[in-house]
Amino acid sequence: MPPPVRAQLAEELLRRLAASLRSGQLYSKGHPLITRNLDGLGKAIEALHERAPSTVIGFRSSEMRNPPRLAFLASPGSV
Repeated sequence: MPPPVRAQLAEELLRRLAASLRSGQLYSKGHPLITRNLDGLGKAIEALHERAPSTVIGFRSSEMRNPPRLAFLASPGSV
């Protein structure tokens, strides 16, 4: 997969992950925004998985910050 496409998919995945984490912190269980954000996260994962069946997401520190500092890591042969 070309690097620009991989970067776009990675950014979308991280954006959706951050939105899902935030909505889970802000809203009560069952809120429609939580469901919408989790659906978007699932779609982002599916899009990346179609092109790279193995994906690793690394956290840069042991605690989450707001916004979380996440790194998209992939071995060169896996994407």
